[in-house]
Amino acid sequence: MFKLFENLTNWLWGLPLLITILATGVYLTVRSGFFQFRHFGYIVKNMFSKERRQEGGDDGKSLTPFQAISIAIGGTVGVSNMSGVATAIATGGPGALFWLWIAALLAMVIKMAEVTLAVYYREKQPNGEYQGGPTYYMQKGLGGEKKLPFWKLFAVLFGGCI
Repeated sequence: MFKLFENLTNWLWGLPLLITILATGVYLTVRSGFFQFRHFGYIVKNMFSKERRQEGGDDGKSLTPFQAISIAIGGTVGVSNMSGVATAIATGGPGALFWLWIAALLAMVIKMAEVTLAVYYREKQPNGEYQGGPTYYMQKGLGGEKKLPFWKLFAVLFGGCI
């Protein structure tokens, strides 16, 4: 049984996933009008802005954009991400860094699309907090607006992969 899962994992995390991620990145890049390239300067400029972006203004409780990005990166980047880059450079040479940058540029637009969908389909709760995320935009976007009967399959796959 373990061998079956090992073979499935090796197959999924191999060429099929690589092709899917790159194709999705290229598709979204073209479809968005090369968003991550056109707005790169604006993104970097605002990332280092000292202005606080919350309704309450500068009350000492809100975050600057740089603080928000630092928290997000700190929560997602782990030891394996850092060791993966080092391993890629050690085994593939300096050229591996170029392909890591290309993959990152394509992944930027995927993340932007994901966050945009999550914000668009989020719901305000009675206590004033917002709830949203992948299952919300799958349910409302694919199930509600597009009327696709198989949206639940995507939600189950998402939940299973987490």
